[in-house]
Amino acid sequence: MPKEPRKRARKHKPETAPVDEDEGAGPSWIAQSEPHLAAHPLDQELKAYFRSVDIKLQEWASEDAEHVQLIEDQREDRTAFFLAATSEIKGHEVELTEDPECSKIIEKMIRLMDDALLRTLLVGLVDVLPTLVKHRFGSHVCQTLLISSAETINREMQGIVADSPEENQSSVLPTMRALILQVSEILLEDSLPLMSDASASPVIRTLLALLSIQTWTEVLPLKEPRHNPGKTRRSMNGQHQTAIVVGKPTAEANHNVAIPPGFGIMARRYLEHVCTGATAEAMRDAVYDEITGPALQVLIRLEAQSDLSSQAGSLFDFIFPGVVSGDKDVTKEHSDHLHQIFRHPVGSHFVEVVVASASEPVFRQLWNRLIRKNLSSLVNDPVANFVVASAFGKVNAKGLEDVMPLPSTAWSECFESGRTGVIQALIKRSAELRSHEAEVVGIVSTAIGVQTTDDERLIVPCVMTLQTVKAYREPPSAAPNMYGPRHGGGSRPRTKEPSVQGALILQSLLHLNAPHNGMVLRSVEALLPEESLSMAKSPVSSRVFDVLLESSTVPYRSKRALVTAFIGQFHLLVDDRVGSFVAEKLWQAGDPYLRERIAKSLYEHEEALLASRSGKYFIRNANLWLLKKDPIKWRKQQAEKANQNKKEAVPSPHMQTQPTSAVDLSPSASNGSEKKREKNKKKRKRGEEVSDEIDGIFSAAKKKGRRP
Repeated sequence: MPKEPRKRARKHKPETAPVDEDEGAGPSWIAQSEPHLAAHPLDQELKAYFRSVDIKLQEWASEDAEHVQLIEDQREDRTAFFLAATSEIKGHEVELTEDPECSKIIEKMIRLMDDALLRTLLVGLVDVLPTLVKHRFGSHVCQTLLISSAETINREMQGIVADSPEENQSSVLPTMRALILQVSEILLEDSLPLMSDASASPVIRTLLALLSIQTWTEVLPLKEPRHNPGKTRRSMNGQHQTAIVVGKPTAEANHNVAIPPGFGIMARRYLEHVCTGATAEAMRDAVYDEITGPALQVLIRLEAQSDLSSQAGSLFDFIFPGVVSGDKDVTKEHSDHLHQIFRHPVGSHFVEVVVASASEPVFRQLWNRLIRKNLSSLVNDPVANFVVASAFGKVNAKGLEDVMPLPSTAWSECFESGRTGVIQALIKRSAELRSHEAEVVGIVSTAIGVQTTDDERLIVPCVMTLQTVKAYREPPSAAPNMYGPRHGGGSRPRTKEPSVQGALILQSLLHLNAPHNGMVLRSVEALLPEESLSMAKSPVSSRVFDVLLESSTVPYRSKRALVTAFIGQFHLLVDDRVGSFVAEKLWQAGDPYLRERIAKSLYEHEEALLASRSGKYFIRNANLWLLKKDPIKWRKQQAEKANQNKKEAVPSPHMQTQPTSAVDLSPSASNGSEKKREKNKKKRKRGEEVSDEIDGIFSAAKKKGRRP
């Protein structure tokens, strides 16, 4: 039996003189961590009161999570209690927001406040904001208040201005728009040191993001919490999120409302202040800082939106010297900086933002000067490959042509190291532009070592497991480790489990136009039944089948072949949690004839599947009892559903420019089917149209007076 853990014995420490601590002061570690802030002691009775408020808020959250219906008196009691709690904040804003425990309670209350209460709270904090934003706990309250103010400003732009909770102050309470501009004016002069402060930098970033919004849809990402990143969305669902309305009912945000005119001007003032108040060397150093770097990312995005990046003296010109001016003779210091920024863990995020938000001329200069010439080293760099993948998403056909001469060893190394983001981005961009698709397919086949027709059949399992053809055929113990050493030491053994990166590459290849996606389709058809079933039951590899069945560039012949391959083992597929979703896709992709074959193959497994947790839904949808009772009616229903699915089918974003007719990979089969179709058309009477083969059989049977 395992031994019980030893209990730690009490150690006799030497007696020390007692230290007199203020009863209202917090723990000693708080004072030591922030010696530059003046202490604001909080009354213990007030703190106990807000603890009771927190308990009440948790009770409301649990009631809302259980969907408890409240009567009118209960709603009025909630409103009265909440108003009483918010009235206690007045006059104690600084003490409450700087307290480690009460600051979290204030944040919860901010999320419940209506527009009038938010404005009242911000009025009480405006004068102390320069000090509060630098506080460890007060900065969180400031950021939450700024985030919640976005929807208030949206409603004010709609003409909905909430009344003040106190009637005698309704005329002096400013709007949220005026308050945000006032806050921005106060923090403008100290914005540079605040951007480099660990507590104040997130507040400045939120303020800049609020001032520089172009559309109201950009406000939604601001709602993500800054702290507690490990908290899942499921745990957040229990929190009370409904505002306690005091005055008028709170209207929903309207994304079509105009942006406040003064916000853009104020945001550009911040950008100008940073560009004129800091040297170019200081900015280049700040890009690599974990605290200041994210704030510069917001500013560089604002600069790109204002179309100021191509001007001399801009933030882009300071960070990337010589790119705007076209000066080829840069100093060694600048050259080292341009080489390092792509490979730095923090600086690379800045470059990704620049690539994503840059205009076409600026991106062209960045591509030609810094990215295109160093592609062979960047695609295999552990950090820079993410920047290259972002750049591939913006290149045009000429840019794709610049990528093709890259040596095959670079792509092979990229695949073997598991850094396949650049390959996936290249395939996706090629599918969007309909350019260099054959070359992209050749890159993938070369990377995994495809040489013969037999090797081509292993493309799907090799790409799915991120292994070369040679390594896939070797026993797992004999294959060398392609992933390199683990971070904790040792090596990771090679497995044949599907990987997310490989599944994404296969999905991107299926979006290519026919016949360029035929390489993947032929490999899918060559899979053994047990391999196909294993792929369909995996939450990762099953996505490949979903794209194959939904993509408009995949010929119908390949979709039909996939559906036919699963007939006979549908009962195993339906009985699985993940496989049941694939079975639904296969059922929808099949024509009425294939659906009947699938349904009849499930006759002997009907009782077992009805008792299955996953299979019962498929059996009910297949309507087997109607097929047994009235096959003709069942076929008519399936024909109607199939026609309805065709009308409702929407092509994927990559394929909207493609023709709707499917391309058959077999020329002989295509010619034979076309001749047969023409022959059938000649035999039909003029004016007679048959919408579906099953309908044609039914109509012919009715004329002859017998069942088909």
